[in-house]
Amino acid sequence: MRNIGRQRGGEYNLRIVGSDFDDTLPIDPKELQRFDQQATRLKRSHEAILDQLAEKEDRKMTLKLKFRNKTLEEIKDEILKVYPFGGREIVDSNEANVLLSAAFFVGPDMARLVNFTGCPQNVVGDISCRMQDSALWWNGEVSMEHWFDDNLSWKYDSFEQDCSVATGDRVASRTEEGKWEYRASGKSLVTA
Repeated sequence: MRNIGRQRGGEYNLRIVGSDFDDTLPIDPKELQRFDQQATRLKRSHEAILDQLAEKEDRKMTLKLKFRNKTLEEIKDEILKVYPFGGREIVDSNEANVLLSAAFFVGPDMARLVNFTGCPQNVVGDISCRMQDSALWWNGEVSMEHWFDDNLSWKYDSFEQDCSVATGDRVASRTEEGKWEYRASGKSLVTA
């Protein structure tokens, strides 16, 4: 777009040239202003998303550093402090072993998980499918930041909810605000 010579200031035209076309179209200044405002809003939105992603990555790295020198059993002991009643059943499950191993030790790679956890390949495969279907595992990454509060302490129910996704009892999805939302999968209806 450019302002063409002999025209009044503030008027803009767009020249379109093609193989059999050469024309100049007038641009409404109000339309141009709306376009500029929309572009500014999109830029701000994009910057906010990039900031959120950077914050999420920083949080994930901080959590990985926090647990870097801990064993799987030490991590389970920390979880048991949040789940004093019935927590042993959760942390001793295949699902918990696979989720914690993926988050803190070997990532969501199936072969590495089978080797690290000693769980059968079909069990790890089922868990992997469920976690990926809910996008809790995505693009080789494990979403686990939501297991912790702002002080990087274990939250009461987040890890347990992810375990229920791993068993197939629940499915997870992200809300527009980026929070995880859980709902029944329908599995219990089939087995009842």
